[in-house]
Amino acid sequence: MKTFARYFLLGGLLFLLGCTPNGPDSEAGFGIKINDSMVITTSDVEFYDFSSHLVYLKNDRTVLKEADQGQFAVYARGREIYAGTILSGYSSYLPKGPVIYTKPTFYNEYLLSIDFINPNDFIGPNVPGTSDPRSDPRIMDALRQAGQYRQGLACEVVSVQVAGSGKVTLELRLTNRDEEDLYHLDPDKMGTALFHYFTNGLSFRGTHQKPYTHHLAVEKPEPWNGWKREWLSVLKSKESRLITLTYDAFDAVPAGKYNADFTFPGLTYQVAKKDVWQGKSSRIWLGKTRAQKDVEVP
Repeated sequence: MKTFARYFLLGGLLFLLGCTPNGPDSEAGFGIKINDSMVITTSDVEFYDFSSHLVYLKNDRTVLKEADQGQFAVYARGREIYAGTILSGYSSYLPKGPVIYTKPTFYNEYLLSIDFINPNDFIGPNVPGTSDPRSDPRIMDALRQAGQYRQGLACEVVSVQVAGSGKVTLELRLTNRDEEDLYHLDPDKMGTALFHYFTNGLSFRGTHQKPYTHHLAVEKPEPWNGWKREWLSVLKSKESRLITLTYDAFDAVPAGKYNADFTFPGLTYQVAKKDVWQGKSSRIWLGKTRAQKDVEVP
């Protein structure tokens, strides 16, 4: 009887070990399934920055090297939250909704970018089925439990002033929503021309979908894949700052109602993994985040 009890206890222990959150079928936290195989689990993730939707991995994303196309699904606590498309960076196909691009990408191997393609940006307003599912609170909760959730950098269009002779002034508010300090590209330090190498800048779009944009001469970095510490400014945790960009060569924008659209850029492939963290409680913010505001041009 004692022998039977020992085997019973041993069997129960092995069962419990098999249900620990370290396996690929874990229901404990965040996960990504690619073509029906769970290839990224909580144990693979360092953190997920929701402002840029970049997943920082502990190891390189070798799982994507053989997945040039197909489907992926994002899970939280064992439940599928949303699905998307995997595409090669060479593909000319434009999907709708969440997408993961494989090589070539703008990111190093320790980063996994989950993008979102909104047909409203290309076809017209009110296209059905275009809501962005990436910031689902169930994903946030699963990441928080594992200490892997980062809010990142928020960008807000505060005001847009359209003057005559092609002059437009844009005011942005950056806010560090994280507990750690964030280093970001600063147009006042690097210059507006170089800053716009990393972003398309401000554009206006009305109901007719014709975009109005700037004609700024962009400056390229030297070398093309380099970066400098002097380009960056630091935002302390929970701190905000205003940034003003002035465009002197902008399309003539007729009077009317528009959506002002600006993507605030960060560095991408330029930053090696060892350089992301600038000390124990500060990091370089990578990727991009989009800001929009409905405006009326008189």
